[in-house]
Formats: sequence, C-alpha cells, structure tokens
Amino acid sequence: MDITIPGRSKEMYKICICDDESIFLDKINEIVKVFFSGKSDIHILTFSDSVKFADNIPHADLYLLDVKMPEVSGMELAQKIRSMDLKCSIIFISSLYEPVFDSFRYTPLRYIRKEYLEEELPSALSSFLEMKQRTCRTLPVVQNGLEIFISLSSLRFCESDAHYVVFHCLQKEYRIRGKLSDYSAELLPYGFARPNKSFIVNLFYISVLTNQNILLDNGTLISVSRAYKETFKTSFLRYQRNFHNDDIV
Repeated sequence: MDITIPGRSKEMYKICICDDESIFLDKINEIVKVFFSGKSDIHILTFSDSVKFADNIPHADLYLLDVKMPEVSGMELAQKIRSMDLKCSIIFISSLYEPVFDSFRYTPLRYIRKEYLEEELPSALSSFLEMKQRTCRTLPVVQNGLEIFISLSSLRFCESDAHYVVFHCLQKEYRIRGKLSDYSAELLPYGFARPNKSFIVNLFYISVLTNQNILLDNGTLISVSRAYKETFKTSFLRYQRNFHNDDIV
C-alpha cells in the first residue's frame, strides 16, 4: 500500500514499514502519518510479508522494521538494507528487549518496544527529521562581498581569530570578518556546541571527549573550559541520545 501525504516542506521522504502483525502495521503507519502531517511530504510503503520485502527492497530514507518475523527477521532485512545503503535510517520495533544489543551492528536510529510505541516512535521520528533537516541546512556567510552557503554537515568546527571567524569545513576553510557569537543562534540548535569561548564544534565529528579536551576525527584537539564544561557535556549527551541510541541501553 502506498500513501503520499502533502506537507509544507519541499522535502519528500520515502518510508518503508515492515511488520507481519496487521494491528501493529496499521498503528505504526498511523503514527507516522500523524507525525509528518504539516511537517514534510512523505511516501509510505507498508509490507506485511518480510519475504517479499526482502526479495525487492525499495530504496528509502527510513525503514521501520519489526524484529521478530517468520522466515526473514528484521535483523536480516537490516543486513540487506545496509549492504545497499549505509546512509538511510533504520528503526527497529519489537516486543522483545533481548535483541537490542544485536541490533547495534546495523546502526539503528532507535530500538523501540511495541508496548511503548505511541510514546517512543514520535520521538524517534523527530530525531530522524532533525537529522535530515540538519544535513540539508546551510549557513549563509559573506566573504569578500560574495554570499557563500556553508553546509552544516560539512562544517567540522569554527573558531574565533582576532576580528575573524574561521570556518573549518571538510574540504576547505572560510575566513569571515565577524564574531563567533554572531553564529551561535544559527548553529547551536543543529548539533553544535561551544567547548570554550573561542570555538563552536560540530558534535558529529567528536571522536573522544574527556573532562579537559575533545578530539575530533581529523586529530584536532580542542580544550573544554571550566565555564562551558557542563553545558557542553549536556549538549553532547543529548546529541548522543538522539542519534546514537544511548536511550535504549
């Protein structure tokens, strides 16, 4: 069954739901429709037969998979999905808690227990939407009279340098005249945080966090000052809960 719901956003997200129990398939479908109504355009594909789904898995932005299904389980479906797409999001839904640790190998966005479906699924969908919007979001800056749009997903960190702000992106750097505080409101709500007064860091690129420092994926070491320590740690833990499943352990 295909369902398309028009919304205000130009973004269209394709969502696949697979559950062999019709009562839960319909319930998940309804929660997804209600959540995205007025937020984004979505195209929903529902499947009650995991074997047929496994034979022809469509490409999608988000997969909601029942873990325990006859013949082909949600874990087996996730393995096939990951073999063809590493960037899509997967949410496992199950009445069982035991497989939660096995699910980690497929890097799911969330693992939701069916008894808490109505409470936990909207939160997981919110994380998915925030992650997708953050990936597409850009930051406009002006360099030498020209307006440049920096992708937030490619911005590793920015730092204050005298009367300039240096934006360290994955491929290049931009040196813009201004203050770091000019960009706080545009960055902090989208997975960024300040470890000290001179830096704003993309939390996605943190490899190691200690009480005194953070180590980024490219080897950059940045200190965490005492004044920013608690707020930075809170931001990082919230980010981890939203995007790295800390809430299911």
